[in-house]
Amino acid sequence: MVTIRPIEPADRPVVRRLQVELWGAETAVGHGMVWRPAELDGFLAVALDDVVGMLTYTPPDETGTFEIVTVDALRQHDGIGTLLLEAAVAHAAEAGAKRVVLTTTNDNVDALRF
Repeated sequence: MVTIRPIEPADRPVVRRLQVELWGAETAVGHGMVWRPAELDGFLAVALDDVVGMLTYTPPDETGTFEIVTVDALRQHDGIGTLLLEAAVAHAAEAGAKRVVLTTTNDNVDALRF
């Protein structure tokens, strides 16, 4: 069973470690922006006290755009990414977002398929 919960201050080292392990750097870059996911709000997917996924985001900007910066499922095809995205979309709606944006590269075939 996977539980989705908000990232808490004590989770920052785990998020930083996962970001580096999965993406090779503490930063994420997209359309001219540089983010430090370990400093962003987000959600963790947890199963039996193990982190099995994470998602980070920026709050809605002045246009009402809520941007998902990172989303990672450590166990693919188990529905973890879907659960994380559902939590983010629900949170975005509660925060008054008008749209949710998630950007990926066109060579990330798994992300495009998802």
